[in-house]
Amino acid sequence: MYRSDRICNAAGGHLLFSGHHVLVIDMGTCNKYDFIDKNGVYHGGSIAPGFGMRFAAMHKFTAGLPLLKPTGIDELIGKSTKTSMETGVFRGVIGELNEFITQYQSRFHDIKVVLTGGYAAYFDKVLKNIIFADPNLTLKGLNSILIHQKF
Repeated sequence: MYRSDRICNAAGGHLLFSGHHVLVIDMGTCNKYDFIDKNGVYHGGSIAPGFGMRFAAMHKFTAGLPLLKPTGIDELIGKSTKTSMETGVFRGVIGELNEFITQYQSRFHDIKVVLTGGYAAYFDKVLKNIIFADPNLTLKGLNSILIHQKF
């Protein structure tokens, strides 16, 4: 069974890019990747730890690493424990995003990628050339489902 936010995101992605394959990436507590084909069929996707969850896990499962809040630090090399954690998490998420996008693009031509969710703003500029960011995608999808159900 799929969560309702994923279904709403799929509907929103299809609404924005009807006739195209769509990969919706929702960056909230978890990073959720959902694929909708060009015919509007939802195929499912993947779920990975989110941006904030990674910081919480490093704190909880190690002895001595501080609990940090997510930042958009765009450095490669950290100069302290704090900045090393920030760059590690930020670059790790970028690597994950790029790998998922690359894999989907290699399998599905003419795919559109939509980024949404609370942490999307940290990454939309880094991925600017290959994505469309929509902070209200879930609500747009929910609205399209409600309109469809009304008739």
